[in-house]
Amino acid sequence: MKIIKDKREIKTIDEWYNIAPPKNKAHWVEGRSAYECAKAWLRTGKPVIPAEIINILETELLTSDLKIDCVEPECKIKFDSFGGEPRNADLAFIGKNKYGTVAVNIEAKTDETYSTTLSETITKALETLSGNSNSKKLDRIKFLTSSLFKEDKSKNPKIIDLRYQLLTAVAGSLAYAQSNNAETAVLIIHEFITNKSNKNYHQKNDDDLQCVFR
Repeated sequence: MKIIKDKREIKTIDEWYNIAPPKNKAHWVEGRSAYECAKAWLRTGKPVIPAEIINILETELLTSDLKIDCVEPECKIKFDSFGGEPRNADLAFIGKNKYGTVAVNIEAKTDETYSTTLSETITKALETLSGNSNSKKLDRIKFLTSSLFKEDKSKNPKIIDLRYQLLTAVAGSLAYAQSNNAETAVLIIHEFITNKSNKNYHQKNDDDLQCVFR
């Protein structure tokens, strides 16, 4: 298995930072998500799939016994045609087994939030639109909610409290699977508990994540 970014192979932590630096460089310190993600994939001194990722994939037949040739850190994934920032997966890869092709997106977290809620994101989009009539942020939100929930439920009280980053992560995972002709899409939240993380923030993230399944 190789770690590849822009056709360049990554074999060390320094190469990871130089070739595939995180969008938020404040996360590139020991104990924060971007650095810990890189360290996890290179913890043996060479590129190896972390045991915890393998264990998760092995819990389902469709994602078990995957053959993985390469993974891409900081993978940018477009899931709509509105321009702006694409989904930025901390890591993405394609695996194959006897059941078909599996597309995996990984979101690395220590205790960083999953961004604003959908309600807060809509409010910001409306503010942006009032100052810039060409803004497509609100259109993106409507497209996202109608695509994921089969109809526009952006005002549904059970939906508006969801974290926007989790919704874009799901959309990006599905788009990545579609673009790679994969039958199965997987989104993994890879959480790291470190001496720089706060247990209360971890709990808040867990509550936000569980909200998706209620």
